[in-house]
Amino acid sequence: MKVRYDHQVMMPPNYTAVAKFLYIIMAFSVVGFYFFAFGFIFLVAVDLFYWLFGRGGVEEFYLGLLMNLWLCLPVVMVCLFFWKGGRFLEAKKPTVFYGMREAPLWQLNRQTGLFTIFDPKNAWKTRLEAPFWEFDAFLQSSPDTQGSATYSLILYHPFQRIRQKLDAQFPPTKMPGELVAAWQFLQRYMDVSQPLPDVPGLEIHRHKDPTTAAADQQQGRNPRYWRDMDEASVKKIQEEKYRKNIRLR
Repeated sequence: MKVRYDHQVMMPPNYTAVAKFLYIIMAFSVVGFYFFAFGFIFLVAVDLFYWLFGRGGVEEFYLGLLMNLWLCLPVVMVCLFFWKGGRFLEAKKPTVFYGMREAPLWQLNRQTGLFTIFDPKNAWKTRLEAPFWEFDAFLQSSPDTQGSATYSLILYHPFQRIRQKLDAQFPPTKMPGELVAAWQFLQRYMDVSQPLPDVPGLEIHRHKDPTTAAADQQQGRNPRYWRDMDEASVKKIQEEKYRKNIRLR
């Protein structure tokens, strides 16, 4: 996979349209399966209630059962097919399910201090490359299917008037505080005068970065701090970060 996430470069995945479509279809299939399956059970329970309490005969109950099967069963079977078919494809053909484009979206380079935006239509062709400090960050809100505000983190170059969504690395969320924290994370990552952000995904690379290695040695940091942590401690830290992100604006 054409992805990097280490002490030098952050380059997120750029999935193909087919991979995105398969992921979305499978996600909707899981939701649809449970929704219509529980809907069928609920409707049958209602019909059974009316039958048992003398408000309808056995013929009405069977008629209602057949109608509910006719309404729900086809949808349930289709959803089950796409759900399990997607899982099968994920296991047997991961190169299709997790298909990657040849062209990356963007790249952050901690060593050079540059933020690169690639041309999505021409693989590896640079659309804009500029120092990270020249970019402004802002949150863009858009309504989801229920009308609730969903936020995305965007970097904007005011001189070239080019902007880039960072959804591939920091998915859209209804909590703007999460993306404020993501922006703080990026600033820390690109500041070579400071150690790398202390996050699980970068732990195996900390000793490769001179500034980080020196700081860890001075502080006596356990090089396996995250990897040796028990699950209860991880959940506690996640809860603390969650509460902190709620307060961030």
